Amino acid sequence: MQLIFVLLGPQGAGKGTQAEYLTDHFGIPALSVGQMFREEIAKNSDLGASVKSFVDNGKLVPQDITNKVIANALKLPQYKSGVILDGYPRDLVQAEALASIATVSALIDIEISDAEAINRLSQRLVCKTCGRSYNLVTRAPVVAGICDKDGGTLERRKDDTPEAIRDRLQTYHSITEPIVDYYRKQGTVALVNGEQPIVEVHESIVDGLKKLGIEKQK
Repeated sequence: MQLIFVLLGPQGAGKGTQAEYLTDHFGIPALSVGQMFREEIAKNSDLGASVKSFVDNGKLVPQDITNKVIANALKLPQYKSGVILDGYPRDLVQAEALASIATVSALIDIEISDAEAINRLSQRLVCKTCGRSYNLVTRAPVVAGICDKDGGTLERRKDDTPEAIRDRLQTYHSITEPIVDYYRKQGTVALVNGEQPIVEVHESIVDGLKKLGIEKQK
């Protein structure tokens, strides 16, 4: 059985961190939209060239291309047992596109307040090389300014200003949040309080998945 988890939550909810915990717990890899785009570009495929043309110009990649990248990724052997999707689907159109090619095992909805999101993102640093996120309060790097994973330089995102964060949160609430009801109707939502300590958030996710009948295989 292929386990497909969708991680949902506003910016700053800690989706990337929880994806790593879930990978360790279930033994399935995490996959972000950004990672998929980078993989397609690295392959120099026609699809990758299309993605690159939008990314290089700072534009959003169109829905049909994003959906195709996801469909191609889910066919790869490393995702045969399962995958943790971070950053997809972002709206109802993408949720329906995903439903046409795969069965989502659970939507994990990590909830935090807008005030907490703004506070966290104002403390966020991102690795220039691998994109891994850190937080100076909740998840600081071992060496200041250096990524624990690959030694890359950490920097603050240009769009992590309070004004820009509020705009992104408004978009999240209006465009992305409605997919919770889409999956709730299917009985596949695990709702989690994301303002707990990191380990407790992970434990809450595991408990929520158990209630949906999903447990680590022994």
